[in-house]
Amino acid sequence: MKKPLFVILLPAMILLISCGQSHDLSVSSPDGSLSVKVSLSDTFCYSVEFQGAEFIRNAPLGFILEDGPAFTRNLKCRDQNKKTVNETFQLPFGKRKVIRNIYNSLELLLQEKSPSRRNIQLEIRAFDDAVAFRYQFPEQEGTDTIKIMEESTHFLFPANPTAWFLSWPDYANNYEGLFKQSTLMEAPASLISLPVLMEFSDSVWMALTEANLENYAGMYLNKVQGNHPGLVSCLPPYPGKNGIKVVTQPGSYTPWRVIMLGDKPGTLMESDVIICLSDPSRVEDVSWMKPGKSTWHWWNGTVLEKVGFKPGMNYETMKHYIDFCARNGIEYHSLVEAGGQFWYQNPDQSGWNPGVTADVTAPLPELQMDRLTTYAREKGVGLRLWVHWKALNLKMEEAFKQYHDWGISGLMVDFMDRDDQEMVQFYHRCLELAARYELHIQFHGACKPTGLNRTYPNLFTTEGVLNTEWFGTCNPEHNVTVPFTRMLAGPMDYHLGGFHSVRKQDRARVGQVWGTRCHNMAMYVVYEGYLQLLCDYPEAYEGQAGFEFLKQVPTTWDDMKVINGKPGDYVTVARRSGEDWYIGSMTDWTGRELKIPLDFLPDGAFQAEIYEDAEDCDQNPNHLIYKVIEITNKDTLTAGLASGGGQAVYIRRK
Repeated sequence: MKKPLFVILLPAMILLISCGQSHDLSVSSPDGSLSVKVSLSDTFCYSVEFQGAEFIRNAPLGFILEDGPAFTRNLKCRDQNKKTVNETFQLPFGKRKVIRNIYNSLELLLQEKSPSRRNIQLEIRAFDDAVAFRYQFPEQEGTDTIKIMEESTHFLFPANPTAWFLSWPDYANNYEGLFKQSTLMEAPASLISLPVLMEFSDSVWMALTEANLENYAGMYLNKVQGNHPGLVSCLPPYPGKNGIKVVTQPGSYTPWRVIMLGDKPGTLMESDVIICLSDPSRVEDVSWMKPGKSTWHWWNGTVLEKVGFKPGMNYETMKHYIDFCARNGIEYHSLVEAGGQFWYQNPDQSGWNPGVTADVTAPLPELQMDRLTTYAREKGVGLRLWVHWKALNLKMEEAFKQYHDWGISGLMVDFMDRDDQEMVQFYHRCLELAARYELHIQFHGACKPTGLNRTYPNLFTTEGVLNTEWFGTCNPEHNVTVPFTRMLAGPMDYHLGGFHSVRKQDRARVGQVWGTRCHNMAMYVVYEGYLQLLCDYPEAYEGQAGFEFLKQVPTTWDDMKVINGKPGDYVTVARRSGEDWYIGSMTDWTGRELKIPLDFLPDGAFQAEIYEDAEDCDQNPNHLIYKVIEITNKDTLTAGLASGGGQAVYIRRK
């Protein structure tokens, strides 16, 4: 539990420097490329410089509270504290194993000049690739509850950047949309969800998002009114509290407001700032957590071929998938629904909404759950369950205990479609209880991640993105946009593994995907996610070109590099697992050649297994060429990508 501010500050008070209005309230990154300056002259605001140029200018900060005037101006600095942190830590799994956490920080204890003399603390951290800040209301006499009507955090820009963003009419959404691209001034006046990506005219890239979201509401943005490019924070209301956005107590922190900056978009993808800003793991024993891949019988409509039984929500269907997993080294199989019927009893079911009598501890008799779990255990395949959050919330601990007793490995929890404070509290409670019962979690129908997978490593992946379950909508341009936008926030559930590609002129229907087979194979390298799905049915994979790559590609990594990248156009990502490297390249509907220098490899001879688009991919997008070549770190690969194409490469020492 977090200690009240006065408990934290008093032992270190002798280290604090008294600051008057003339004192320099600023901090710079360790390499000096980034700096933040806070101003208290009337308005409480800040500015950010990157590489000597200003990119955020005099942007107001503060709050509007239920009681008292707005907490946005007429403040003075009582104390400030500067420090430098240079440390490393390891993650049990992630996009890289060893994380370097290096920053300079500035903590400001501020007080109103008015007779109320309320206090607020602002903490700023300057990394080489990002700036982050958060607020805290210290313990103060007469205050035991803080009711926030709105947070007044602004991002004001001296120039009008090009932005990639998702916009929404209201707060009830699941972040599943096609990213829009326009200048910020031309963006619609509607809610904008995070992350937001921006490009400035001098080839500087910026992204806005948040980290360490706990007991608070998720942040959205809206355009600042007027003729000046800018955004201002908006928080979803707490349900049933008459417009109050957040109810909190003195001593608690807000999430970090994160401004990522770099000279190319790949720099933002490589950043570990979200993980660095998140609380360390609260789970002591992580030995039971096993990232991997999972089959998913819902995506293709529970289609099976030549099986001798009727596919559906029954023991025979699930046994068929378990056998496929066991034969091919796939770690998990997931139980969902079939023919509109959930795996658990739900007499009042209406579409995907659970009825009041839904029972997530009562499986359908046709599944023969005891027999099924025993069979899966004997085959060395973990079972996972899909659950609607409302049904789970009725009896969460009872359900988790039951799942643990059955030997279930993890869950997909779905349809939250909100990130107000009440729902954020649900996310945390779900992860804490799931860890207690040794269950991993995949949040579907969820908001974007905020680094919670560091605090609870049993959070393997989160959706919060339009993905290949949206047949006929999720196109190659979108596929090469989300690595630079949504994926900046963290691991991404994208429903990978479509092996029935169709042409651009064809409509992708259930069980079909746009983009070539190599495009969809490359997603396993480009996209971060510690539980990746194989969405198609067994007969779609076995004996098919490219399936060997899907079987061997890991889902957690020791290091990564972004080699090529332009949002909405193309991307190349290289990831290392042990001594092996994997490279994924993808393009939009424009065919192109990408050069891939191999100077990230150590010295010595290597063998590269390459899967690339065949020459006839415009008519047969499932066709590919497989070849094996010898390489060294002095070589450069060429990725010849068809329209909607891709390339997947596996590199190992000879």
